[in-house]
Order: sequence, then C-alpha cells, then structure tokens
Amino acid sequence: MTREELNANIDFLFNDQAPIGIKLFFIVEPDGTEQVRLADISNEAATDLRNLFLEGLRRKLVNNPELDYGPISEAAETNNAAYFYDLGEIPDSLSIMCDVDNEDVFALNMDGGEPPFQTFSFIRGDFSGLKGFVICLGNEAHKVTLYKKLYPVSVLRQGSFLTFFPRDNRLERMGENAIKMNDKTEFMLVNGELIVLDIKTFQNSFGYDKIIKDKATENIGIIVALGIIEDVDGLRELAQELKFAKRIMRIRHHSPVLQVPFPTIANFIRNHPKLKRRLKLNDAGTQFKLDTRTSKELLIKLLNDDYLKSELTELLYDSQTKNALDQVEAEED
Repeated sequence: MTREELNANIDFLFNDQAPIGIKLFFIVEPDGTEQVRLADISNEAATDLRNLFLEGLRRKLVNNPELDYGPISEAAETNNAAYFYDLGEIPDSLSIMCDVDNEDVFALNMDGGEPPFQTFSFIRGDFSGLKGFVICLGNEAHKVTLYKKLYPVSVLRQGSFLTFFPRDNRLERMGENAIKMNDKTEFMLVNGELIVLDIKTFQNSFGYDKIIKDKATENIGIIVALGIIEDVDGLRELAQELKFAKRIMRIRHHSPVLQVPFPTIANFIRNHPKLKRRLKLNDAGTQFKLDTRTSKELLIKLLNDDYLKSELTELLYDSQTKNALDQVEAEED
C-alpha cells in the first residue's frame, strides 16, 4: 500500500462527510489464552477517546511530510516511520486484532443474534489480566482497526500508591484502579492490510525478529538452489545475526541479479579491481568461496543489487550508503 493509497483509505476519518464512532476492546488473558472483551464506556469518554486517536493518526500519518514510509522488508527503522507489511500473511501474534477487524462492529442491526464479543465485566475481573487494546474507528461503511499495547506504567493500581484528582476546590482520592491512555498505537489494519506504526515494539514484543530470521532462511534456500555458493554454512550462521538477517531477507525472489547467468556474475567479479580481492571464486570458477565475513557481506549486497556505477566517475558505489566501495574496503582493512 503506497503512501497515497494509505492517505486515501483513511481520508474518511477526517473529511467530516459521515460521523465517526469508536469501539474499544480489551485484550485479556485470564487463562493463558488471549480473549477480546468489549469495553462499555460512556458517550463522553467515547468522544474523548475518538478525538484522541484521530488526532494521533492525523499527526503521525496525515500532517507529517517527513514520515519515512515504505515496505517493512526495507525498513530503515527511523523514529518517524510507518511501514506496510509485505512479508506474507499477518503474523499470528496479531491475529486477535484481525478477529476484531473482521467483525461488523459498527452494524446498527445485529438481527437479534449474539454480539461477536462479550462485554468486559469489572465484577468478574480487574485490570490484572489486561494485555492491550483494540480500537476501531469508523462507521458502517468504513473503519480502521488499531492495536495499542498496554505498558505496566499505564495502569494506576491503588495498592501501590494513592491517586488524587481536583474537584472544585477540593483534592479527592480516586478510589479505584485507573488506566492512563495516550494516542500512541503500534499497528493499524486498513482494508485488511497491516500498517506497522512502531517497528521496535513489533520486534521486541510480537516476534518480528523471528519473522526476519525465518525469511532470511527462506532466501538462503533460494540462493542454495542457484548452486553459486561452495559452502553455505557460514551464510546460515550470519543469518542468525539480526542485522544481517534483515539484509538477507531483502533479497528479492525476482531480483534481476538472480536471473543473471553465473558466468556473467563471475566475470563481473574477476574484472572489478576491488571486489575480486574480497569475493573469491573456487578453483573451478563455478562457485563463490565464502571464507571470510567480508565475502559473505559483499555477496549479500551483490544479490540485493546494491552496487551502482557512476557514469561520470566510473566509481562503484554501495547504493544503500552511497559510499564508494574502495572507501568501505579501506575502513574494513
């Protein structure tokens, strides 16, 4: 989903052509299994929450020309960023978000059937089993679904300290546990497509690091099938390091480099004054010998088609950093 498509798909939230409602769901884990419960909130609280999250999306996605946006497989992991998920099916760790998104939560007529989710009861439970929130913004025609992770500091438990609030000229004690809510959300579903708003949380709490390594292993299998590497064990070891797993993951199955005959690639390496000293062929000239860490890293860059040649200076550059290759090698030496 391009940036333009994303803006078009969420424009209904801000164009004032139709009322926008909100449905708040608690993600609870009473017995080790995640479950969804509808939060019963007052009209006033619902309006405040709706405006809070709308403003957060407006600031993050709409009024943010400096936003770094693109496919998550090519994420640069900057602070001001959002990414669309382009690695296949949405991860199981976010399946509960999909469960809510698949329901017509804004339907006005339920045909007398059972509601899709039970309402959270404070009689049967408190915030101790709360793991996060799913927020739906929209109406019967359109909606977006957000995921918000609950952090321990967001729950104010009266057993550990007292919370007070002003009423008129008096300071009164808050008698129950409370939740602090800001406009930050980590994920968004738009027309069934996942937008990652916080990649660090995705990696730390939702298994993205495993997804990266699995995709890297899959790509190594494709490389092995080409028969261009003499010993792939070293490359597999490198794929266990997250930094390099990300690079291996970025190798596209349809990359033009993977379509080039190996003799052409070999001649390119042999005739290049820099690469030929780092990326060596076996004695038969039929496969690469990955006997150093540098050779493995250079091969990954080669398969990602990361090298470009300046027509003016005829220097070879690393397109990811725009560093001249001889400068990179000098730093490595």
